[in-house]
Amino acid sequence: MTLVAPEEGTVDGGSAAGAINRTRCGGLACRSRTQAACVLPQAGSLATMLVLSAALLLATQQLAAPSAQQSDLGTIVEHERKRVMLAASLALDAKADAITNHPAPLSAGGPHDFYSNGDYWWPDPAKPDGLPYIRKDGETNPANFRAHREAMATLRDRVAALAAAYRLTSEERYATKAIALLDTFFLAPATKMQPHLTYAQAIPGRSPGRGIGIIDAIHLIEIPQAIHAIEDSKALTPKVREALERWFGELKDWMRNSPNGREEAAEKNNHAVAYWLQIAVYAEFTQDAKALTECRRQLCEVILPQQMAPDGSFPLELERTKPYGYSIFQMDNVATLAHVLKQHGGDPWTF
Repeated sequence: MTLVAPEEGTVDGGSAAGAINRTRCGGLACRSRTQAACVLPQAGSLATMLVLSAALLLATQQLAAPSAQQSDLGTIVEHERKRVMLAASLALDAKADAITNHPAPLSAGGPHDFYSNGDYWWPDPAKPDGLPYIRKDGETNPANFRAHREAMATLRDRVAALAAAYRLTSEERYATKAIALLDTFFLAPATKMQPHLTYAQAIPGRSPGRGIGIIDAIHLIEIPQAIHAIEDSKALTPKVREALERWFGELKDWMRNSPNGREEAAEKNNHAVAYWLQIAVYAEFTQDAKALTECRRQLCEVILPQQMAPDGSFPLELERTKPYGYSIFQMDNVATLAHVLKQHGGDPWTF
């Protein structure tokens, strides 16, 4: 069960329960796509899929874990088995998708470039052509372009389900399908997404793309975890693994070096946390120790001292039109970032 907070530039919120489960089992975020504000998805949703994937992965990698933790993992696995296998079965039959299947008429980029619009921007009714758009904080424009975000979220759900099913069954068909989906989305020349977010969160009449749009790609933090889960499969060949690592490395480097990326890194609210969470996950996947060190510095010396109040709240999130949802989203990502970094020396929870 996940509490979802729509975000300007984001996609989903995270969950308090998800943060707890990640602390226990080494997973990343459980995120379920929705346009509503602060809602609870139905129990049959895919929201907990990635917790299970991570739990299964950890169970196979940390056999020396304390018996209590093993018991928790076993409970999660048995509770989620039916849901995972159903979702994986649907994913097996699904056609591979890519952003190239969803042309963005207003994009300043090409068919391989990710594109989205700012959620809270609307045509100006006082202008014949509606341009430039005007902002209505907290009011999502349902007519804005969302297809690339949705394709990315769908990929995440399918690959996570397939990876979890592979851990449960060791059946190669699940890993093979996961690799096929990843190949179409990231690697195949005709359909691949370019590893950048230059045109994310565009505002018609104002900007072709903004730094705060980088948060749209937070869906992708689940992909390296799923790849780790199928690491021993025959489908994940060294060539494919190297190509995926190169793609995520290029995205990470673009985020670190581009004007949009540097702008997002310097944000003072949840956007900075989501940015450094992405960098940490991609750096871990690509063995970039220097970037991981910078992520730790950002969390311990910048994010927590500057964003979190002594009572544990995040004042800038409380000022928004949906303070509860924004706060949950922020806490979820802070907890996830701390967990990712804990696996690479030191303890961000007790610094």
